[in-house]
Amino acid sequence: MFVVAGTPPMFMATFNATLGPASPIVAGLAGGALFVLSGALWGVPFAALVRTPTIGNGIAFGLVPALWLWVVVAPVMLGKPVFFGFALPKLSLPFVFNCLVWGTTVGWYAGADAPAADGEAQASVASS
Repeated sequence: MFVVAGTPPMFMATFNATLGPASPIVAGLAGGALFVLSGALWGVPFAALVRTPTIGNGIAFGLVPALWLWVVVAPVMLGKPVFFGFALPKLSLPFVFNCLVWGTTVGWYAGADAPAADGEAQASVASS
């Protein structure tokens, strides 16, 4: 986004607004690392709270950080209106990244990594 359109991605803008102006390289690398770390940390309560993880559950769980961006980060950290003034590109990116990308990935991964049901576990032990 930054290279093509000249507009810094939200994680770069948030990094600069929170920790002070930095070069695009520093803001991109550090902001990107913090973005990935926050996504990984948000996966912990998902895995702990969701009993049957699915892609749909992941997408639904991803709405919470999207709402956080729209309602808290935009006005408090970035000085933008709530929900970014309903500007479609700014409104859609948190949904795409938090729900569609993060939610589907975490929902799929946690679902694939979930322990087998008791009947399946006993059947696999019996066949061994």
